[in-house]
Amino acid sequence: MIKFLPIKADINNNAFENVQYLPFVLDLLFKNKHLLVNDYFPQNDAQLLDYLVEEINAVYPWFIVGVLNEQPIGVAWITHWHGFHKKSERDTSFETTTSKAATAENYHSCQLHGCIDRKYWGKTSLYSVEELLNFLHINTGVIRIQMEIPEFNSRAVNFSKRAGFQEEGIIRCAAIKNGKPLNHILMSRILGY
Repeated sequence: MIKFLPIKADINNNAFENVQYLPFVLDLLFKNKHLLVNDYFPQNDAQLLDYLVEEINAVYPWFIVGVLNEQPIGVAWITHWHGFHKKSERDTSFETTTSKAATAENYHSCQLHGCIDRKYWGKTSLYSVEELLNFLHINTGVIRIQMEIPEFNSRAVNFSKRAGFQEEGIIRCAAIKNGKPLNHILMSRILGY
């Protein structure tokens, strides 16, 4: 079973949580920065490192590391939480499966970002995404999860389709990379309906 653990490394407030995974997380993000970083991110590695640690703390508790058999396999960070919905009569599954973190009102949607260590690509990565979506649904009630994937990252687009996400369209000029407009592909998956 995969565990999802929040990371916090707030030196200013002496607040730390699961920091033993921080080197793995930072190494994974740096290895894949050509896919994750656009012109809005610091380009200098030292500044990028500081920026990433700040972001990890800002997103807490939703910057999480996936751990399988005590080994970290990837990271996810969830942002852009939107709306609340009330549990309906259809949501009876919440009564038996929801953790104490969920309440009578739950988030409607969020945006998922992530990166999985290459050695876990394949069945393990598909399994981990499914477990992560279940974890999010159970703990927050979220119904819609979306991703914006840079258009050039066809491997991530194909992977998300294999994980049950559907392509909704193109977000034109979503970012700038190397001084040029970069389109994103909007992918989404609806849970619990």
